[in-house]
Amino acid sequence: MNDLKRIIYLFTITLVISACSNLSEFDKIRIANGNNLEFLYATNTNDSIVYVAETEITNAQFKQYLNSVRHSNPSEYSSNYPDSLGWYDSTIHKLEKSFMTHMSLEYFSNEAYNNYPVVCITKQAAMDYVNWLNLIEPDTLVTYRICNDFDWFAIQDTGVSYAWRGSGYLNGSSMPLGNFAIISQGSITLDYVSKTIQQSHLSDLQLYLQGPVAVNSYHPNDQGVYCISGNVAEMILGRDYTRGGSWGSLLHYLRIHSYEYYSLPSPFVGFRVTKIKRHANNG
Repeated sequence: MNDLKRIIYLFTITLVISACSNLSEFDKIRIANGNNLEFLYATNTNDSIVYVAETEITNAQFKQYLNSVRHSNPSEYSSNYPDSLGWYDSTIHKLEKSFMTHMSLEYFSNEAYNNYPVVCITKQAAMDYVNWLNLIEPDTLVTYRICNDFDWFAIQDTGVSYAWRGSGYLNGSSMPLGNFAIISQGSITLDYVSKTIQQSHLSDLQLYLQGPVAVNSYHPNDQGVYCISGNVAEMILGRDYTRGGSWGSLLHYLRIHSYEYYSLPSPFVGFRVTKIKRHANNG
């Protein structure tokens, strides 16, 4: 992207964020539907109102989709079932093998993890989930999609670097404000981790990774959205990168404008859904 395009892109994003900065409590009312998704108001366009899911899509929500296509479309079921081998990602090799084995066997199948974000799926699987939502939605004015960049920035608070306010990363009890990789080594601390540090250079650092947590963990941002920074990095529609950082990301990647490239199903990557309701007079 050249400098002019970058300036135009950032300027457009700034306009989107500014337009959403004065939401009233009425605007933020939750909109629930039959598949246990809750959406928060994001923005209003000329032809529609855009809502974004309060949380990342959970194992339970993805199971509901899989169960509905298990018999009607067995090939879709098998190709979109989470790949448990993803838990043996090279980055997680820094953790105990018992953790990887447990997560591989239990994370998607054990009901104890129902409220945790679905991971280790392809982007096509996420898109098929959204297509399924569109099929079962009774309101013909409503459609769903994976969050795109503009949805993502529409649910951010203005004037912040992360999902939380302030430049720190700990709360008053000295606990992290989000779920990300805590690093301790010499001068490298949590308050600044250079984006130039690559994974190949992490072998001498002490990593503390706790794995994913429930999607409504930590405090939501001022818009009421959970885990915008950390937990799982979120797929972006039409892009080959994720936003928000994950439980395995360095702090830098939890910044609102940061992104990480990905291609294969990963235990660090999930997704969030956008709901679009067209104005009735637009057909």
